[in-house]
Amino acid sequence: MDTSPQEQPARRRAVDPVPPVTEHYSGLPDRDRMITDLKERLLGGGDLALYGRPGMGKTGLAARLYGDPQIRVYFSDVIWLNVGDHPDLLSLLGRLAERIGVSDRELALLTSIDARKQAIRGAVGRRRFLVIADDVCFLEHAQQVKLDAPAIVQVITTYLEGIAADFSSTGATHVSRLNKGDALRLMCNYVPALVDAEQSAAEALIQWVEGSPLALTLLSQYLAALNSAEDRPLARSLERLETKKAELEGQRQAPRRVQPRLAAFDAGDCNPSENVALSLLAAIAVCAEDLGPEGTQAVRALSLLPVKPGTFSWGAAKAICGGTEATATGILTRLSERCLLEVYDPGTDAARCALHRAVKVYGRDARQPVDSASSPDLEPVRQMVRYYAGLVSRATAPQNRNYRAIEAEQANILVALREAQTLVGEQEIRNLLVDTVHSLYDYLEQGVLYRVAVELYRDTHQALPKEDPAQPRMLLNIGNFEEKVGNYFESKQHLEESLVRAHEALKRPRETANAAQETDAWEIVISVKRTLGVVALDQCEYYLARMELGEGFTLAIGAIKRGIPSARRLAASLSARRAWVETDCGNDDAAMERTLTGLELAEHTECGDCQIERSELLLNRGILEYHKGEYNEAIEWYKKALGAAPWGDHITAAAARHAMGGAQIQLGEYDVAESNLLWSQGVALEAGHRWYVSLTQKELGELWLRQGKLSDARRAFSRALQLAGELGTRDLMAFGRFGLARVAAQNGDPGEARRLGRTSLEMFEEVGHRKRKEVALWMRALDTFFNGSPSWSLAPAGRRSTDPTIAPGAARDKTGAS
Repeated sequence: MDTSPQEQPARRRAVDPVPPVTEHYSGLPDRDRMITDLKERLLGGGDLALYGRPGMGKTGLAARLYGDPQIRVYFSDVIWLNVGDHPDLLSLLGRLAERIGVSDRELALLTSIDARKQAIRGAVGRRRFLVIADDVCFLEHAQQVKLDAPAIVQVITTYLEGIAADFSSTGATHVSRLNKGDALRLMCNYVPALVDAEQSAAEALIQWVEGSPLALTLLSQYLAALNSAEDRPLARSLERLETKKAELEGQRQAPRRVQPRLAAFDAGDCNPSENVALSLLAAIAVCAEDLGPEGTQAVRALSLLPVKPGTFSWGAAKAICGGTEATATGILTRLSERCLLEVYDPGTDAARCALHRAVKVYGRDARQPVDSASSPDLEPVRQMVRYYAGLVSRATAPQNRNYRAIEAEQANILVALREAQTLVGEQEIRNLLVDTVHSLYDYLEQGVLYRVAVELYRDTHQALPKEDPAQPRMLLNIGNFEEKVGNYFESKQHLEESLVRAHEALKRPRETANAAQETDAWEIVISVKRTLGVVALDQCEYYLARMELGEGFTLAIGAIKRGIPSARRLAASLSARRAWVETDCGNDDAAMERTLTGLELAEHTECGDCQIERSELLLNRGILEYHKGEYNEAIEWYKKALGAAPWGDHITAAAARHAMGGAQIQLGEYDVAESNLLWSQGVALEAGHRWYVSLTQKELGELWLRQGKLSDARRAFSRALQLAGELGTRDLMAFGRFGLARVAAQNGDPGEARRLGRTSLEMFEEVGHRKRKEVALWMRALDTFFNGSPSWSLAPAGRRSTDPTIAPGAARDKTGAS
């Protein structure tokens, strides 16, 4: 099998989409002059920060700069970044670094925002770049995306003057109202006859909406749709706006009852209601109400979903609006025609929708306080939960698994589940919530979305009643994902609580418990034992790991006899982990026995969907061949493990490629080893899997030490040691020190080499790790070498050393199943 990176599930590194430029905004002389001035400042090397209230056209101006032909010719590349309210800035800077030319190898070592910014500055060379960061909501985010590189010119858009001034004191540009001439031209693009007939009223309207391009566009669309027989439509519209503004002002001043999710919206989205002008909100309200009750209800319903740059499908919009297919399609079409809803690729299966922040704020504020289950604003919440629960159910069905569908809607699914957490008192919504979060387990695990998973399961656990029957599994899932991100104390707490509750369920009289509940309780008990064993293994507590995994395996065998469907798969998984323990301790015969037992279980016709377990066990076979020095044979097993992994299972693919990299180092195939290790490192970084990041940093250190790249090797070993220290994983701490000891020896510093080697040996001996014998041999060889006799373990770069690296136990994180 070809193991080149392009054959594996790709890491999520999409180029951020650029908003389209609205054609009606072209041909406005004052805005054209502003574009000319902004271009001159950019071409002169100055950073820009465009600020102003929502609806003033900041993003539109930035999009015009992005697509300007002169800008395109001058700069080597123009890069657009969507920041928004809750950005993953490390990933965002990673995308930027890749685009500018930072190598995969270097990027793998850059695990902090500052390090990635420094690498970006160093990779620019003589090229010129323009980087546009749209919708920066917080000062901290602006500071983190500011690169301070002479060859990189930057533009940000923001609502807040303070952010703009801090980013660029000389380039902070207030994007304010259109002047009268441009505003009239904009209106004439839609309703020229009305403007000619009522120019004074048009000018009054422009003044009233403070020259907002968005407000004028909405009202022009509204006026174009009015009954042509209406007398003085512009003047009458101004009267409606005055009335609506007074109404909104009264609502804003009155104490407002909000649900927790709405309070969170205010806190998390930089309090956008304080930045949106009342005149703009009044314009949105008049336009929405002109579409009838269905229009305002649709806007209120759609405001449940994330604001731009987030998008949602046309199908989701129809479902949330409710009513018949024809009714929902009709109202959404009219919202789009009135510019209240942005629709990309309309009329196609790929149609996506987006809400401007101001429209979302209006819809959110228009929602009524929820006094009872019959509140009209609760039904869209139910519709949203039903829609996304159904999507997840279909996409996770074993016979039709489609994780790409979930990935495209992930942000919206999470919003729906957060809303469902507020309605757990309704049995239907509670059931949909529980079923959906359980169905997402494999997607979150295989997609290495560990931090997302911890938050989702923790919030759901807190939302459900304490005695809810779903709580034991919810606690199990929290514990599983806490282990993956290295929060071992929290993991054990949640796992032990899950175990207590599952045992309580098993103690209930049979007449009060059904068979499904009893089966679930047994699965939870076995799964808890498995993850507790892995936590112990991660911390090199081998006796405890053997005990927990052994008890779990015994229970799983008993569950097979009881006819529990998942028991065989759990037993295979436990066999793999029992083999890991014996491999670490150097008991290869016992490890092989457990691996073969696991393979027999995983390949049984009754095992069901055991792809992951089979892949882990095939990887174990390769590791054991590796320890015998059969590196080519090990690689063949690793390829089989990679082929057995489910498509889209990033961490299993990373485990196999990491293991290949370790064997390829031994064979002197350094380039392909580096490619495999860097791919694995990227997956670990995105996942926030600190144990795995430490392991891959250690392996990269081994590679670069073999190649004589001592500075790179030192950085990698130091990073591995730092992460291992944070986690308290003693074997990885020992490996990091051993790596640094060999770097010191190569640099001719025997004192430092002995000190680090001695502490490494003491740690390996303390935990009983197989590496202790090899480190002891190396220490003796070190003394011999510095007494004047060259030694195998200090071979110069380019010669193969028989000093083996860690067996790549990279799969040691498949710890749980829903």
